[in-house]
Amino acid sequence: MEFSQEEKYILWLMDCCNNSPGAVWRLLERYSPEGIFRNAKRFRADGRAADFFARMAANAGGDCVEAVAARVCEGFAKCNDVKFFAYNNPAYPARLFEIENRPLGLFVRGALPAEDAPCAAIIGSRRASNYGKKAAADMAQGLAAVGIGVISGLARGIDTRAHEGALAKNGYTAAVLACSVDICYPPENWRLVDNILASGGALISEHFPKTAPLPPYFPARNRIISGLGDILLVIEAAKKSGTNHTVTHAINQGREVFALPGSIYSPASAGTNDMLKSGAHMLTHPNDAIYALYRQQKFAKFFQNTAPVTKLKEFYENDIEKTLAHDQKIVYANINHEGVAADFIARATEMEMGKLLQTLTALELGGHIKKLPGQKYALI
Repeated sequence: MEFSQEEKYILWLMDCCNNSPGAVWRLLERYSPEGIFRNAKRFRADGRAADFFARMAANAGGDCVEAVAARVCEGFAKCNDVKFFAYNNPAYPARLFEIENRPLGLFVRGALPAEDAPCAAIIGSRRASNYGKKAAADMAQGLAAVGIGVISGLARGIDTRAHEGALAKNGYTAAVLACSVDICYPPENWRLVDNILASGGALISEHFPKTAPLPPYFPARNRIISGLGDILLVIEAAKKSGTNHTVTHAINQGREVFALPGSIYSPASAGTNDMLKSGAHMLTHPNDAIYALYRQQKFAKFFQNTAPVTKLKEFYENDIEKTLAHDQKIVYANINHEGVAADFIARATEMEMGKLLQTLTALELGGHIKKLPGQKYALI
């Protein structure tokens, strides 16, 4: 690895702030990275930032900047595909400029997500149920099939199935790590890591080489997961779950949050069910997420592109749907074989209830769906 002189100063700042860049960003409003180094012994602060300023002052000697850069190079010596993207690099992800306390720099193996293609962050429980694992894979496959990238955290359970689902459709997927990119955690996912990189995806981290996945690093990395996604999909979460950190980040970043409903008798879905009661969007089909991304003006060109539209039709339209009117297709795509309540369909399609009921009646008369007790509808 080689660094410019300014990148070396940024690496020094990253080393001093210990991946808590809030105080650094306040300084960068007034000083350049080199300016902070030159004035490090003059700064004073109280409270939580005091340790950071003390570290800066103690490490502002003559060759400290070069020593940090050399340590990074040496640490990644056996991992020769690592690239560094400082916050002032034009290739630094534009999405992260929208988040609070964005990383000063990222270490990346593979390719960062494209700026002109939408991405969905998919998260959930490490102790996922079979229902959650299947839903994660199905959602990721549906997104990847139309060219939407999948961002997750490589953790056991939902994250793993999300990455695997994207790869199953030859889609883009990136794993944001709570350790450095030269470490595979959990270790059993080494083959998944190889597949992500071989497919053109990425491993992304703000950590220096040989950094183990310590507990405080997980909540911090969650802001990057939600930041790189244009929407957040929560597949399965218990009442007290780490996913709540990511949801909070997503809301603060202005991202739409979707949650997969689960059984009221399943503790594994208590958190996602609570999110739905608190205003999260219902997630019952990949189309829910695709439609939300379609409505984002910045991706208008992407959805006009022939290739994604063609893939969408190939993946979602079966022989029955080809005979349906436009509104009928939208409603039909949000009904499953188990039965879906009319008000849930109305929320998912954003269709006025009177129009929805007319459409449901037409589908029922056409022999495509059946009405169940409790104002529910199911595919035949």
